[in-house]
Amino acid sequence: MKKFIVGSVISSFLIYLSFRDIPIDSVLNGFQNIKFRYLLLASSLMIIMQVIRSYRWGILLSPLQKVNFFTLFSVTNVGFLFIIAIPARLGELVRPYLISKKSNIPTGTALGTIIVERILDFLTLLLFLVFVLFCIPLPNSIIQSSVVIFILVLTVVSTLVILTLKLNNDPLSLVNRLSQSENFQSRVRNFLLSIVEGSKILVMPRILLGSFVFSLLFWLVNTLALYSTLKAVGLEISFIAALTVMIILITAISLPTAPGYLGNWHYACVFGLSIFGIQKDLALSFAIIYHFISIMITVLLGLPFLPSNSISIAELRKI
Repeated sequence: MKKFIVGSVISSFLIYLSFRDIPIDSVLNGFQNIKFRYLLLASSLMIIMQVIRSYRWGILLSPLQKVNFFTLFSVTNVGFLFIIAIPARLGELVRPYLISKKSNIPTGTALGTIIVERILDFLTLLLFLVFVLFCIPLPNSIIQSSVVIFILVLTVVSTLVILTLKLNNDPLSLVNRLSQSENFQSRVRNFLLSIVEGSKILVMPRILLGSFVFSLLFWLVNTLALYSTLKAVGLEISFIAALTVMIILITAISLPTAPGYLGNWHYACVFGLSIFGIQKDLALSFAIIYHFISIMITVLLGLPFLPSNSISIAELRKI
């Protein structure tokens, strides 16, 4: 409940910032001349994104167990359905839990692959950002935020690599210092070892490279979907500018907020497009449409697989 309240407060504040000083009539006018062929293209690209995401996850899981693509695709879609439905991005825990029910991979180990997946995502986005910086000037705030994110990602990667290379049968002496309870020590030790097991691909160059290639492909398709939506509402900006907006958007929705990325999605789009001189009312019209399509595709892809990948609130609390 506390996380829901905190997330809702953050979302409410960002929604206020997004709509502040923008006449609603001018926002609605942005919906009048929508080019639906571009929306159809954007929707198709979003489906392709889920296919690529599922296949990449299969590569990350392959050292542990070969999981068939249909299972990966169904679990991925249900997992992202929960991500938009549960506040503070707690839905990220659903995918590893569901895959553990359909394979021999423990939840903690599957969670380790999700952590690697997120690391690959942020490294790919940082690589794109470096490319963007050579093409167009960006505000210092974006550059500074990127440096902070890079340091955080590098810290996580370094920690996981060190743990993967150095851990033996009883490596977690720090756990023993935190508590004298043998039950606590055992649970934490097993959980951390499971995460490290799932992160071992960080020291497997061939699998890591394959996953990174699909990460590049995934985010390029993501940018194309955003670019198509921009054209659908009549906003003509360069592909490099669209890539910049996408980087800002993905960074913003990584924040823990209310369900459905409410607020942070819209504020990020308005802020990102303002860098390229797009009026706030038009930027907000785009943000609302792009958000609606993304949520709609996530729901349409997730609902059909929900009966075969059910999870209760009680199960969620145990994750």
